[in-house]
Amino acid sequence: MNAQQKIKLVILTLILSISFSANVFTQIKTDKQTIDQTISSMTVELQHKILLTDEQAGKVTEILKIYFSKVSADASKKLELRNKANSDVLLILDKKQKAKFDILKNDWWKSN
Repeated sequence: MNAQQKIKLVILTLILSISFSANVFTQIKTDKQTIDQTISSMTVELQHKILLTDEQAGKVTEILKIYFSKVSADASKKLELRNKANSDVLLILDKKQKAKFDILKNDWWKSN
């Protein structure tokens, strides 16, 4: 292989590497946006169904952010993390909201 062919090979390798890196970055950004949309959707849904205050909705958003960040790090603990998130949500609800949440929590997780 002569010097000109080596240069072409190096340039081609660089172009492919940059293209791959851009695709990976775009995928990571898209996944983050999807998670943020899911968190927002789940919060709004719960807010409407059990009449959360704005303060409670903010706390639910934080609980879900923690849940999704931990699930993305270790999906094998998904059920355990979901149970923890449910427990955390119950802590911020009043008596009527807790009763409603107990009824709809499984559907709430399935819908998102």
